[in-house]
Amino acid sequence: MSQITRNSLTEHNFFALVAGLEGRWELIDGELVMMAPTTQRHANIVANVLATLHGQLRGTGYRPTCSGPSVRTGIGTIRYPDLVVDCGHRHDHEMCATTPVVVCEVLSSSRDQFDTHLRVLEYRAVPDIACILLIDPDEPRAILHRRDDAGWCDHLSIGLDQVVDITEVGATVPLRDVYDGLEFTQPDDTLRGHLC
Repeated sequence: MSQITRNSLTEHNFFALVAGLEGRWELIDGELVMMAPTTQRHANIVANVLATLHGQLRGTGYRPTCSGPSVRTGIGTIRYPDLVVDCGHRHDHEMCATTPVVVCEVLSSSRDQFDTHLRVLEYRAVPDIACILLIDPDEPRAILHRRDDAGWCDHLSIGLDQVVDITEVGATVPLRDVYDGLEFTQPDDTLRGHLC
């Protein structure tokens, strides 16, 4: 394989190249970057969120999906959030979400915190994205970044009794459902003083 240099991959070349590669990859500023593997806990949380949204959004025109499609966040940058709610026209062979309205990321201890902040900034720059949901895999808490007339506001939910209200698509995400089947190493009431 020829050497891939920064800013050398186009979107088309990226999708053609990763089709033959093992693992999960993103395109960042034209550079091919391998994504960290996910844990079972991470995958269970994503599946729980997908199940919660799928049941509520069936027949509405909002389509929650995971493991793709990707989201274009800029020229030469293709991200793969853990979950996307797309409301654009479905193109069965398209690799990117047509009109991503909600993106969800389950945070990872292996991911650099700076990378998470960078992703949020990239998602905020996509005009169609109205909500960015970040979920802590280890403690029952989530942050919903919501676009409004003034820009963006953040809503923090802590505790299994909390419900994230995604009014933009007419859905709710109870944290009890997000963490269904999972255990925590700390009691729930000791988490109040900690932020994501």
